[in-house]
Amino acid sequence: MTIKIGIKIDPTRCEGFGNCVMTAPDVFALGDDGRARLIVSEVGVLRLEEVRKAAYNCPVSAIKFKEE
Repeated sequence: MTIKIGIKIDPTRCEGFGNCVMTAPDVFALGDDGRARLIVSEVGVLRLEEVRKAAYNCPVSAIKFKEE
């Protein structure tokens, strides 16, 4: 069984700082509205640390992730 990490961004919290994009540019991007959006909604367990850093570096705690 392959473990996947599901990722979500709370658009009501995101203020477009872009820390997530700098940490994981192939997972997160800034949309036309200046807020973060997901390029992919889940990643493999090998990318867990990268997603964890992106969530930790979000100053408004807009990123959540969980093992699925």
